Amino acid sequence: MDINSIYAFSAKDKKGRTIKFKDFHGKVLVIVNVASMCGLAAKTYQNLADILERYYEDGLRILLFPCIQFLNKDTANLVKIGEQVNEYSERFILFNKIDISGKNTHDLYKYLIEKSPVWFKGVALSNFTKFLVDKDGKILHRYAANEYIKVDDIRLMEALSQTQKYNSV
Repeated sequence: MDINSIYAFSAKDKKGRTIKFKDFHGKVLVIVNVASMCGLAAKTYQNLADILERYYEDGLRILLFPCIQFLNKDTANLVKIGEQVNEYSERFILFNKIDISGKNTHDLYKYLIEKSPVWFKGVALSNFTKFLVDKDGKILHRYAANEYIKVDDIRLMEALSQTQKYNSV
């Protein structure tokens, strides 16, 4: 795949509208495959809501992609999933359910997996794998499912500082 950023992709949001990722240019993104019935859901949603609340005005956006490929942990419909994630933050951007592995893998996830840092290449995804993407649509880091993003995460702070420089020009 010879694509330079996530801006080449689009996906359907929870209402079925096509969202082009180029519309997020200049923002720092955390892209997460979610499963609302997973044991990690509550703690992960709270963690993500905390960093989103803290850094939303600085350009952070969190994109959630429901997936049922791991033990069918998100069998609820999108309305129920939306209600659940909204309990933590109404600023989450919820997308339609997608496949993140196998023959029907969404193109965005093919890219995320291929362009992840070398030490993650070929490592299986699981519920709540998180990708940090900079203002230019490049992957900075991949967080494991049980790895929470700290408010003072050095990678996040650096990405946000670059966004602030970009937006002040």
